[in-house]
Amino acid sequence: MNDIYIKQLETKDWQDYKSIRLHALQECPGVYFAHYDDGVKQPDSFWQEPLDVDDSAVFGVYNDSQIIGLAGVFTWREDPTGKTAIFAMDYIDKNYRGQGLTKLIYESRLEWVKARTSKFDKVAIGHREGNEASRRAMISFGFQLMDKEMRDWPDGEQDLEYKYELQL
Repeated sequence: MNDIYIKQLETKDWQDYKSIRLHALQECPGVYFAHYDDGVKQPDSFWQEPLDVDDSAVFGVYNDSQIIGLAGVFTWREDPTGKTAIFAMDYIDKNYRGQGLTKLIYESRLEWVKARTSKFDKVAIGHREGNEASRRAMISFGFQLMDKEMRDWPDGEQDLEYKYELQL
């Protein structure tokens, strides 16, 4: 590894965010709940807005000045109390996988959430059936399997989504 680091992205970093998110959507079309074709049509404001709010954070993983990974933490809209954070958008460029960067992503987001325990009392996350790397990461950080349900995925397939939680 060269100079690998992670930072919370700011509005000025929106082009990095856009480039790595679109790269992830194109490379892994069946993993995320978004489509590459929809993403490329979005205006600049779509990419800037998530980086300029207090109740979420998007982190970029960099090798020197090149963004190579992405991860987000958001207030989960499915929890009416607003007390659940959700981890999303986990992505590491395939050339950098297997180097322990997932640990960096999880630690950064957990630190961000734990600094806001007056707001959040748990973290939710999920993965698609067969995504063993995600499952192992979630388990290693103490997430507990809570549920599973059949979902329609952006690649047109139906498959199980496994849902996990971590109590803070």
